[in-house]
Amino acid sequence: MKIKFSNFFPSFLHKKARSLLGRGEGGILIRYTRMRRFRRKGKKLLILFRVLAIWYVSILTLSYATSDTGAYFNDIERIKNHLHVSWDPGAPPDNDEWDKSSLSFDSSVVEVNGCEVMTTIFNSGETMSFSTWKYYLYKVDNNGIQIGEPVATGNVPNISEKSWGVIKENVTENGLYKFFVRRPLGHEAKNNPDENGYTYIKSDHKISVTSCANTEPITPTPSVEVSEVTGLTESHTHDSITLSWTLPTGDNFSHINIYKNNAAAPIAKDVKATTFTDVNLTSDTEYTYILKSVGKDGRESEGVQIKVKTTKLEEDKTPPGDVEDLALDTKGNSAKGTISWKNPTDPDFSNVKVYLVNSDSSVVQLIEGTTDLTSYSLDEYKGKISTFKVTTIDRSGNESPGKTILVDLLK
Repeated sequence: MKIKFSNFFPSFLHKKARSLLGRGEGGILIRYTRMRRFRRKGKKLLILFRVLAIWYVSILTLSYATSDTGAYFNDIERIKNHLHVSWDPGAPPDNDEWDKSSLSFDSSVVEVNGCEVMTTIFNSGETMSFSTWKYYLYKVDNNGIQIGEPVATGNVPNISEKSWGVIKENVTENGLYKFFVRRPLGHEAKNNPDENGYTYIKSDHKISVTSCANTEPITPTPSVEVSEVTGLTESHTHDSITLSWTLPTGDNFSHINIYKNNAAAPIAKDVKATTFTDVNLTSDTEYTYILKSVGKDGRESEGVQIKVKTTKLEEDKTPPGDVEDLALDTKGNSAKGTISWKNPTDPDFSNVKVYLVNSDSSVVQLIEGTTDLTSYSLDEYKGKISTFKVTTIDRSGNESPGKTILVDLLK
């Protein structure tokens, strides 16, 4: 039989394997082979683990080197904690820088309306623009000493230079109250500062509340907006200004309050007309008026403002017209009498003067009357024949020639 090489080699291996198994050597060979294989695999795993460790340490080192330190993180946490405690999203922070405004309660007035208390306050400095002036309303004893914590606090509304402002608050019970105002920290006044360096001004008025029936905190009534006046126009002379407007048509409208030159109190209240004239003004002078609509709930609108400058007064050398219908009225008693007349209708007419005319035509002034004087009693000239002259005067001081009347009281 032929023996092929391809068959011989596997047969040889099988024989050799059986002979080794017979001597117990085959198990040793298999275990040795497995150990070598496992050893090679362990080396690969160790190398892979080292590579991963080096990569992890490198990433961690790079991240630490390019980020903030532990101290920084601690600082950030402290800052966040601080903001969390002190930040109030509903109120802007106080501005302690000083804008040169200067508030004072000197010559202020106070008012009480049920549970509402009000005080005026004057700004003798520059216009309030950014400084925070904070007010406090305290309940006080008969000596004006504060009792406990303030019952209300807030920021004083911005007030223009050399102008009055108003602070209003509601209280919940009867008693005595007083307003205090804290200056901004940067203000030049440094008298009697508190532990934080703030100084204060206080009202001299103790506000007595006697008709506040509320015992619970007041819930503000929702405000119903009131419309502004429209079509505000003006006309003026050298000493007067006339304003005209159209009234609002809303259901909540009640009346108009008119303010002049930023005064705290209106010069005209409860106005329901559509015109207003301000008289006895200075010529060549600018005046500011604000017309505020008032709702049925008593709340005022922001108002509509107008500025008007009176005309420059030219020198007036023209006298007014003379009186008319100068006559004697004896009322049935010829020994007594009264002279009477009608005053002229000149717009600048001011008053009249009554003179006694002597026989030499010289005159003696008897009286300088007012605008509405239209008669003069002659009782002291009983039994005499006398001549009287009545002249008129305008606001520039010009005097008319006058009219005379001869009076016979001898009868």
